[in-house]
Amino acid sequence: MEEALILSPSSYGLQPWTFVVITDQKMRERLFPSTWNQRQILDCSHFVVFTARKKIMQEDIDRHVARTADLTAKRLASVVCCAAGYRSAEDKNAGQKKVRFARTDVIHIV
Repeated sequence: MEEALILSPSSYGLQPWTFVVITDQKMRERLFPSTWNQRQILDCSHFVVFTARKKIMQEDIDRHVARTADLTAKRLASVVCCAAGYRSAEDKNAGQKKVRFARTDVIHIV
């Protein structure tokens, strides 16, 4: 459940929330009055508190853009690495004779 909450995207990808999972019984007892005295908080093994920012600040957007750029750069580096392997495999086959197929051999019309 925690992973599903963490991976849940917001509409703009900013995820302006935090999840706090409380397993400590004493902490749940302290929070009990804040839950309008709902007994479930005392009986459950994990109590999830959902917090959300009501206002998105410029710093939130800057952090999101920087994180996106960082992840994009890492993905691009991975693609370039894979492409280098593809190129070397292509070079090994460069001397092989090219085989041409007639269009009718490749496309089967049903």
